[in-house]
Amino acid sequence: MTPRLFSILAFSLLFLSTTICHAGGRTAQQIFQEGVSLFKVERYAEAKARFERVLRAQPNYAPARSFLARANLAISKGGPKLPGLDKKLNGLILPQLNFDRAPVGDVLDFLSKRVLEVSDGKIGANVIFKGTEEERERPITLQLRNVPVTDAFRYVTEVSRLRLRYEPHAVVVSSLAPIEAPAAAAAPGVRTSPNLSPAASRVFGQ
Repeated sequence: MTPRLFSILAFSLLFLSTTICHAGGRTAQQIFQEGVSLFKVERYAEAKARFERVLRAQPNYAPARSFLARANLAISKGGPKLPGLDKKLNGLILPQLNFDRAPVGDVLDFLSKRVLEVSDGKIGANVIFKGTEEERERPITLQLRNVPVTDAFRYVTEVSRLRLRYEPHAVVVSSLAPIEAPAAAAAPGVRTSPNLSPAASRVFGQ
C-alpha cells in the first residue's frame, strides 16, 4: 500500500467512525472500507456503489470522492479486468508452441482453438483483431513450452508489435498507438523544406 493510500485510509477511519448510513445500520466507515477492498481487487462497479452510498451520507467527504473518480476511470478503461477472462486463461497451460514465420492472425486463431481444447470446451477465448491486414499477415517466430495462455498471448503481441487487451468475453488485439518523434532543432545554416522528409532535407548556404 502506498503512503498516499495509507494516509487516505487513516483519515477515513477517523472521519467516518460515527457516521451512519441507512443501510442495515452500518457506518459510513464500514461501507467505505468495503469499497476500498473491492477497488483493490478490481471489482470497480461494486466499489463505485459503496463510494456513492458514502457520499450520499457525507457529500463533502473527499476520500470517497477520490476513490469514486478512480473507480469511474477504471470502468471507462474496460474494468473490471479481474476476475475475468484473463484470470481464467492464466490457469490454462499450453505444453508447447512452435511457430516459424507464421502470420500473427493465424497464430491468434490457433491460440483461440487451443484454449477450447485444453479447457475441454469450458473456456472460450474469442479473439477480436483490430489491426490492419498488413499487421495480421506479419510473420512471427516463437517457441514456448509449458506457458500460461495469458503469457502466450502476451508474447505473440509483443513480438508482433501489437497491443493486447482483455474484455469480459474476448481477447482484443489492436495496433499500437503511433509515437510522434519530437521535432529536432535545425542546425545553423540548415533549413528544411516543408515538402521534404527529414532524410531529404536540403542544406542552403548562408
